[in-house]
Amino acid sequence: MRNPSRILSDRKGNLAIAMALIAPAFVGAIGLSVETGYWHYLQDRAQAAADLSAYAGGVSLRNGDGNESAIAEARKEAGKLGFTSLDTTVTVNAPIGSGPYAGNSGVEVQIAYSPPRFFSGIFNSKPITHSVRAAFRTRAGSDACILALNASADRALYLTGSASLTLEGCSLMSNSVSDSAFYLTGSADVDVDCINAAGGAELSGSGYSLVADCGSPRSNQPVVADPYASVPEPDPDDYDCEDLDDVSSSSGGVTTVSPGSDGVVRFCDGLTLKGTIDFEPGVYIVDDGSFKINSNAEITGDGVTWFMTDGAEAQWNGNADIQFSAPTSGAYKGIVFMGDRSDSGALHKFNGTADSELTGAIYTAASDVEFLGNFSGAGGCLQIVADEIKISGSTDISHSCEDVGLSWATLAGSLELVE
Repeated sequence: MRNPSRILSDRKGNLAIAMALIAPAFVGAIGLSVETGYWHYLQDRAQAAADLSAYAGGVSLRNGDGNESAIAEARKEAGKLGFTSLDTTVTVNAPIGSGPYAGNSGVEVQIAYSPPRFFSGIFNSKPITHSVRAAFRTRAGSDACILALNASADRALYLTGSASLTLEGCSLMSNSVSDSAFYLTGSADVDVDCINAAGGAELSGSGYSLVADCGSPRSNQPVVADPYASVPEPDPDDYDCEDLDDVSSSSGGVTTVSPGSDGVVRFCDGLTLKGTIDFEPGVYIVDDGSFKINSNAEITGDGVTWFMTDGAEAQWNGNADIQFSAPTSGAYKGIVFMGDRSDSGALHKFNGTADSELTGAIYTAASDVEFLGNFSGAGGCLQIVADEIKISGSTDISHSCEDVGLSWATLAGSLELVE
């Protein structure tokens, strides 16, 4: 029989006993550490989902889809990322509903969820709730005073030479997806709200000056819709041809041209304007040939729309004094010059003196515009919407033209993660 005192003093099994006693605590600590790490993983995942969902809604809102569509888009994105109303609470607000940016235009996403308990459930079985939040603020985009509609052309919007272009309260936009959708070179002097392109922007040389309120040209922007796409075209076949290819005034006098009772005149095989001529309100169709305005001509017309068809092209001389303004009501409200949507490849060249005024929109959806002159509209109210646009002249354009009847294409705004 072993001596009891020797048994009590024998330490060979102490380590095993100690390990047996501390093992549950050790395993529990490891388990809690793993559980905490998993909770962090879930939080990071939820935060990423909130960020992406708020961004998706913000893009929808920035593109003009409205608050309800933006909310739906954010919820849709959250669902794709695994956060639905079945096991989480997804709250979407547009405009932003809380925080320092509450009330601002934008999209806010809050995701609340209950992470599972494992080892922590031994100590506390009460459910816990974690929440994350993200908010993107949107700012409205400006309107496009100059818009190139071509979807793929290189240099669809081209500023060159010694052009001096100032846009007050509006921007430039090229719908082309080319890497050089917008091209700036030479010694052009440009001061605008923003330069935008569906593709990219190429700035060549160092002689130009560029000031844009939004900073550098913005690439990969959403395509902008044609603001005059719904405007009907006059049908030339409904009107007889005027039996002349030029209109000129008598020596020292003024010739007045009237569109007659139906309000439309059709000139066939081109038209040349000479001397001093005033056009009464109406629609003037130039069917085929060139539409020329000679040097030293003085041409006026309030409430007129010129319509080019069957390949007709404008060639306006730089020494002419031209004063045209668009109608402020009716089917052609705001449009002073319009090209047939079937006349792909036609080129219209506008060149005028500093005293000339072309008030309204130059709208040629299928044909190109080359703007050479040093003139604008009354009060700067000139808009250019064409397939491709090249500007080498100088002009100041203003967005403050409520009385002219222009239709504007609004560009995508900016999107900023604020919370």
